[in-house]
Amino acid sequence: MAAREDESVSVRTFEPSKVKMATMGHSLDVQRLQFRANRAGWSWQPVFGEFSRSEAKYADAIAIRPDGQKVAMEVERTVKTGKRYAEILVAHLAARKEGKWNWIYYLSPDASVRDRVRRCFGEIRRVRWKGRFIAVTPAHLVPFKFFVYDDNWL
Repeated sequence: MAAREDESVSVRTFEPSKVKMATMGHSLDVQRLQFRANRAGWSWQPVFGEFSRSEAKYADAIAIRPDGQKVAMEVERTVKTGKRYAEILVAHLAARKEGKWNWIYYLSPDASVRDRVRRCFGEIRRVRWKGRFIAVTPAHLVPFKFFVYDDNWL
């Protein structure tokens, strides 16, 4: 129950029927990776409040490595389309240029997903930014790192 019989509910309550299993799995993986990063001396910042939902792309979390470098953490359990990755790539590069983070880490549950995501990024030849097309060079991909959850990404 969200409240006693004599109380009104004024806050948003948990509605199990609104939670998809994929969303739950993703959230649990983000939490597991946060615990691992915290144990290794990283700090972990949820993105709520720092980025609005209307932005083209926001990370699953922002982690700060022990050396002070900010990392946009992306937990990638499934592979998206090449078109979506092109949108994500340009959004991450723009955020990096604005100083929001230095690196973008993609963490996947297994090597198959990691390799497919890495390949999708490597196949992007051009992106649309501020109404014009820009050629993607190998230098654009340098800040993107791809790992399996259990890899040594810490």
